[in-house]
Amino acid sequence: MTRENAKELLKAHRVAKAGIDASAQTIADERSDWEHMHQELAATRLQRRFRGRRIHRAVVDSFRNVLEQVVDPYSGKTKYVDLRSGSVLERKPRLFGRAEVHPDPEWSLRYDMVRQRHYYLNSRRPESTTLHMPQGFLPCF
Repeated sequence: MTRENAKELLKAHRVAKAGIDASAQTIADERSDWEHMHQELAATRLQRRFRGRRIHRAVVDSFRNVLEQVVDPYSGKTKYVDLRSGSVLERKPRLFGRAEVHPDPEWSLRYDMVRQRHYYLNSRRPESTTLHMPQGFLPCF
């Protein structure tokens, strides 16, 4: 092998290595771009799901004011009355899913046997109690 042939081979090897390095860098850049796009797509899907759930909750909460859950005294079955039209539904609307039409009230009236007095208990925050009637509390007798 002559010196010129060795130089040509070395030059061809360097050109090939530079091409391979450039291709590897291009692949790495494309992979990075793809990962970035994938993360943006995932974030967009999460945001869409969150907003959808928030809207669903708002619709369900507004629909709770329209329905009244009653028990038929003759059959003992739960029925749902549309307060706007007066129509009676045999089944709970699918919109509610597993949620109750009217969830348990936030405040309840309790009696303390030790202190011999009534107090109001917050079911969502049991540590929050008061001796005075909370705003919005409707006693049922």
